[in-house]
Amino acid sequence: MKTVFALLTTTLILLCFSTSIFASDIDLKEGMWEMTTTMEIPGMPHKMPGTSFTQCLTKKDIMPPVHQSDNCQIKDQKISGNNVSYKIVCNHEGETSSGTGTFSYDNDKMTGRMEVNTGDMNIITSYSGQWIGPCR
Repeated sequence: MKTVFALLTTTLILLCFSTSIFASDIDLKEGMWEMTTTMEIPGMPHKMPGTSFTQCLTKKDIMPPVHQSDNCQIKDQKISGNNVSYKIVCNHEGETSSGTGTFSYDNDKMTGRMEVNTGDMNIITSYSGQWIGPCR
């Protein structure tokens, strides 16, 4: 269960901070965005509550970085049109988990999905976001 919470934390941190990749052709309205994440663990009787937060996004900073203390790395990050895809590998307390993710932008809206396998379970995180104004 520690792994589930570590992955949830990593997922949220991945969206909360930004790093540079150059995606000048992506259809992204730069500014402040409100993001919402929901997490599903198939086979679990209860859904985890969603989380919302705001983040400033630019075409230079659209993909959040990996939180170093969770020993996660983004691999094979690709941009195609308005889509960003990546693979993620995390090592936490001797356990390795890996997964894939995508983000799709449509000017003032975005959606995303990340699937991570911890060995014992699959964790599916869904993302949605919308532009709410200029960065503060």
